[in-house]
Amino acid sequence: IYVNFPDPWPKRRHAKHRVIRPEFVQELTRIMPHGGIATLVTDNEDYSGIMIEEMLANPLFKSLLGPPYYEEATAAYGTSFFDSLFRKQAKTIRLHRFVRA
Repeated sequence: IYVNFPDPWPKRRHAKHRVIRPEFVQELTRIMPHGGIATLVTDNEDYSGIMIEEMLANPLFKSLLGPPYYEEATAAYGTSFFDSLFRKQAKTIRLHRFVRA
């Protein structure tokens, strides 16, 4: 599963619109096979923390990366319109990988 640059909906009152929420993570546990990998990418530091929190709150997901549970995405990952745009703005692109246990 790949989720690249979902809208972070930064305001608290808009949090219900975020993709990475408990309901979405639960659905991932239903559709992903054991050993399947979910890769989440964002340029938003706050949303990165929320992604980590939501994924690790589900006992069926484990991070493939040690603390701080993300790495800076490199060009080897690939590129997109948003990746290029955010890199031009000197933003750090955070890549998260979680395995379905």
